[in-house]
Amino acid sequence: MTRILNDSGRLKLILGDGILDVARASDGRFAADPQAIYGEWDAFVEWANSATRSAEETLPQGGRVGSPVSAPRQIIGVGLNYHSHVLHSGLKTPTEPGVFAKFFTSLAGPYDEIPLPSDVVLTEAELAVVIKREAFHISESEALSHLAGAAVAQDLMDPASVVKIPKLDGGPGANYLNPSKSLAAFTPIGPQVVSLDEAGDLGNLDIELDINGTPVQRGNTNDLIFAVPELVARLSRKLRLLPGDVILTGSPHRLHEAEKLALKAGDKIRATVRGLGEQHSVAVSVARAAAA
Repeated sequence: MTRILNDSGRLKLILGDGILDVARASDGRFAADPQAIYGEWDAFVEWANSATRSAEETLPQGGRVGSPVSAPRQIIGVGLNYHSHVLHSGLKTPTEPGVFAKFFTSLAGPYDEIPLPSDVVLTEAELAVVIKREAFHISESEALSHLAGAAVAQDLMDPASVVKIPKLDGGPGANYLNPSKSLAAFTPIGPQVVSLDEAGDLGNLDIELDINGTPVQRGNTNDLIFAVPELVARLSRKLRLLPGDVILTGSPHRLHEAEKLALKAGDKIRATVRGLGEQHSVAVSVARAAAA
């Protein structure tokens, strides 16, 4: 049973009474860099659970807490992966996961400010999973053995940043989704990565998103079209998944009354997946973010 976080760029183990600096406590066996732990995840979990350990510090909040996956080589988003979302959108159920890439520079911590480049930015709460062992053409039954753990994520999008190139006759042409989903701080992750043995059933986790206390999403991963094991296996047949890679598994549909609720400066966002912690972000103007 292991939970980790990124405290000012250093890997910390979460204990019942606080946190412990992993590099110091392990006498350098494990690096301080949070990203490095995923390539040694099994050995790390064995060490973390091999002895009774005492916390050195209290659990941090705010800007000290960065993304617990600090430098993934791949951030993979999955679209329309909930039955309710597909039905709500008036679309057919997909027979293959629809995926998109999110750029590394879109990563943010769970309490970071989110700059708004337009007045139409939307956000969604999602379950994220992290790879611990290279996965390429693996089976569904093998998939969970390739995962380190799970975390809360947000997937933000600025529709105004979608590049649309019409045809000569003015009809719909080519659309380029990025960078609309990869702008600065558009992928908050954390506060923790929770090992699978403590995360619980990945197929039965509640997901919630509130903006200024208003419910925007209420869902459960039991509504996933491609549950986590199947999703990871299917992705591995097309992509070589590497230790520390992050997969955002998709988002439940928005509640009807909040379907088109866009963010505005000053909005307070709460995103949570049951048992994995809560994010508390604040939307700010791009000008404020640039001046910070």
